[in-house]
Amino acid sequence: MIIGLVALALCVPALVGAQTQVVALGAAQLTTITPVDTTEGKVFVFAVSVPSAPTGARLMSAVLELVVDVSSSLPAAARRNLATLEVAPLNGALSGPAVSEEDLRPTTMKRSVPIGTNRPVRVDVTEFVRYVLDNPEENYGIAVGSLEGSRSDRFELRSQGQEVARLTIRYLPANQP
Repeated sequence: MIIGLVALALCVPALVGAQTQVVALGAAQLTTITPVDTTEGKVFVFAVSVPSAPTGARLMSAVLELVVDVSSSLPAAARRNLATLEVAPLNGALSGPAVSEEDLRPTTMKRSVPIGTNRPVRVDVTEFVRYVLDNPEENYGIAVGSLEGSRSDRFELRSQGQEVARLTIRYLPANQP
């Protein structure tokens, strides 16, 4: 208990003065791709406008938050209670009506999500935001869904009013160690 309090006390000064940017992602930033192959689930592509970092600030973290309904196309006997939601930056403009592995950069971010409805999901996308801040001309957005492997997990995005997803970016101010 005491060690935990000491660890918290050491971390709190780093968060004091932290700057936060929130980017709401709505229907205008979303493209839904329904594959021709009915064994695969939909893929959602977000056009993500990453704002410039505050002057002199250092990126601490970036989290993509969304709510999904989760299912699987596997037979009940082969199904597990978790699905893997993958988030991957696009390598360039999509080359066709589907998202292929060649369209994705290899830095896929993953999160296990229980099968069911209204599942809130938080995915760390810090490396995507760091890359975009360093290379803004190479921001082609991110793909969300079952992207690699069997692609048997299925996701449906839920909106919260006009917002489909939210990107929260936290920076450490320049004057912090």
